Amino acid sequence: MKITLKKPVLRIVRGKTQYPLRAIDIDEYLIGGGSSCQLQLSADGVPMIFAIIKPDADAHCIEAMFPYPELIVNGAVTRRSRLQPGDEFSIGNYRFEYLIAEVEHELRTTDGESAPAKAPKLEDSVFPNRVTKTETKTLSAAQLVEKLEQELNLLDDLGHYDDIIDEYYSDELPGSERRIA
Repeated sequence: MKITLKKPVLRIVRGKTQYPLRAIDIDEYLIGGGSSCQLQLSADGVPMIFAIIKPDADAHCIEAMFPYPELIVNGAVTRRSRLQPGDEFSIGNYRFEYLIAEVEHELRTTDGESAPAKAPKLEDSVFPNRVTKTETKTLSAAQLVEKLEQELNLLDDLGHYDDIIDEYYSDELPGSERRIA
């Protein structure tokens, strides 16, 4: 059985970045110049925490905490706006597009005859905290902590899959026991 999950994503349209797609994987997604922000903007004049993106019913809402630089959503200056897929917003010289990425997951049935579900293959750019061992050597302690926090938040979001994963491993490994999280 296949299910399709819809995950919110920011695409960086204007602004230099190694990862042009960023998953909005926590309930309070911070944008600003500070190290605590999930999306850090390095331009002068961007406050430490400039804006926050939060879930709002079936979409997300962006709210500016400061009046400057201006938050422009679909060409209109605003302090708060509901984001729909395809909406564009700007903060200073940066421009972003709010998207919904659809990811298919295949779930196995409990009849014991179905093949185990395989994890979907997503672009590496959707998960900016995925780094190689050699890249970790160049990161500062603060950057490493931030990447760990992002990964832990993603694991919390995916926590409801623990039963499926545990069932898979207990079926595959002889003598294995279910883990209690």
